[in-house]
Amino acid sequence: MYNIMFRIALMLLLIGSFTSFATQFQTGSTLERTNNKAAFASKVESLVKVEKMVNALNYEFTLSIDGVSLQKVNATLIEGVPGTITFYDDFNTPTYRVRLNSKFDNTRQISAASSVSHAVQQYVGGVWTELAFPELTYREGVLGKMNMVSEEMRELAIEGKIQLTTVSQAAKDGAMKVDCDNTASAFSDGNIDISYVSPSECCGGRCGTGGYYRCCGVTQCCTCSRCCTTMR
Repeated sequence: MYNIMFRIALMLLLIGSFTSFATQFQTGSTLERTNNKAAFASKVESLVKVEKMVNALNYEFTLSIDGVSLQKVNATLIEGVPGTITFYDDFNTPTYRVRLNSKFDNTRQISAASSVSHAVQQYVGGVWTELAFPELTYREGVLGKMNMVSEEMRELAIEGKIQLTTVSQAAKDGAMKVDCDNTASAFSDGNIDISYVSPSECCGGRCGTGGYYRCCGVTQCCTCSRCCTTMR
């Protein structure tokens, strides 16, 4: 009788020890699998991480002043970031400058639209003179026009169209740091005969018809038969 009871107690002790070991092993395995899944998910997320994109538009326009047309411009404007296109003569002296700003309107039901404001300036006697501040609201892909007479009795005409696009948040952050006011000369490093990527986030080059151009605060810029980019 005593032997039987001893054997039963021993069996129960062995069963309890095995159950405890199995539980600990299962818990450890579950924890290890959980950690492995978290590490794997983190690696996948870092590999497929999508860079944030922001609104932008390709703006193609022609500006005429007193019946004389400036070069056609096609620039990529970023919403909320001022862009500046400056023209120079053959002696690297500024002639005209156009400051551009875009604002999107996503409330329209017919088609996407954007307003583009223009600050048109002329370089006279070593200072910039304000000529006009026209603003147009475009529907995507639809040609828009405006004719006006400034307070100084200067006749201006703008004709253009937009194409909506996007750029990276990094491109917008870089463009917002640009100082577009420093346009006294086209370039100070001698690279004025070719289009190039500028380390100052501005770009430009020599016009095919003579003179020079410089673009700031935009990611891409094409005018006077030349193109440049600030993208890296």
